[in-house]
Amino acid sequence: MTKIIDGAPQITRRSRGYVPYPVLLPKRNIQLFAAGGDLKSTFCLYKNGNAVVSQHFGDLQELTVLGEYQKSFEDLCRLLKVKPDLALCDSHPKYYSAKFAQTLGIPAVFVQHHHAHIASVMAEHLLTGRVIGVAFDGTGYGTDGNIWGGEFLICEGADYQRAAHLCNTLILGGDSSMKDAKKTETCFLLQSGLESFCSDDRKEVIKAAINQKINTVSSSSMGRLFDAVSSFLKIGYLNRYEGECAALLEKEAVLSLKNEAKYEKFAFSLEETDGIIQINPKPVFQALSACSGKISVGSLALSFHYAVADMILEVCERLKNNYHTNLVALSGGVFQNTVLTERVMKLLKENGFQGYINRAVPPNDGSISLGQAFIGLNLRGETV
Repeated sequence: MTKIIDGAPQITRRSRGYVPYPVLLPKRNIQLFAAGGDLKSTFCLYKNGNAVVSQHFGDLQELTVLGEYQKSFEDLCRLLKVKPDLALCDSHPKYYSAKFAQTLGIPAVFVQHHHAHIASVMAEHLLTGRVIGVAFDGTGYGTDGNIWGGEFLICEGADYQRAAHLCNTLILGGDSSMKDAKKTETCFLLQSGLESFCSDDRKEVIKAAINQKINTVSSSSMGRLFDAVSSFLKIGYLNRYEGECAALLEKEAVLSLKNEAKYEKFAFSLEETDGIIQINPKPVFQALSACSGKISVGSLALSFHYAVADMILEVCERLKNNYHTNLVALSGGVFQNTVLTERVMKLLKENGFQGYINRAVPPNDGSISLGQAFIGLNLRGETV
């Protein structure tokens, strides 16, 4: 599956017709198995400069899918005559892909989820030196034990550091929060001091759970923010499939663009804590509320997309000054959003940045295995 984005094709699901065509990487005297993630799962085999990303499998929590994943690993190793020396896998402690990698009897390296996203873009475009990585998705295990997903990383070779992120928000319900956008909206509003904007009948129960930190996770996820805004604008309240509310929000923005409707200029607030930029969405919710009923829902949806794009540019400009690089890599499921991605690429180009996105592999978790392989090629013996 492919689509055109920013004037060129982008694969959104790498399957029949693209597998086993390789992504070409530098030649190293090592053979690698990169296990990928558990959602939209793929794995990657590397040998002699060829990184072969497997077909799309789906969710490895399904036993039949996991079995097919393991069988395909054996088949592709045999076909390509690969005998891995090293395994790379996601740092999530419960991922089936990581557990499988650790059964192979070879050294394993754990790779942070969003670092792998950015490394996949670096791999495709053979980026060297320091890169500003913007990794936006729904969920990924962070090194602090929290859920990450609104990340700005400074990446170089196999190394990275977290330089900025969306402010952490306590989300009630763990995995169930991925479906209930209304509940996610309420969590954002309550913790932004905007309780008066809440229209959720469960508000008091949710507030009590957050105050007592009962069944909550701390999240910096941009995917969850898109859900919250979709619900706030009364566009979508429930994700019946992954990303539905965000897709409906983008659809409204697209219609607004086609109708050449006006948009409002909203802004996130940026604050620095311990050298890391914190991105606060509170002013955006305040602005959306102030404009509600005065301009169309589509215009508000477009205004939110443009606010996120403006924020990305502002943070990148700060990081460019701090880290002396104008290379920017965008990855993660949020960048399947064409309106956002094309707007960001346009702003980056106009302001002296070189922007890169996934092309040969999807921006979603289907790219994770390629990024892990790229990191494996740049390691200096950090095996466990």
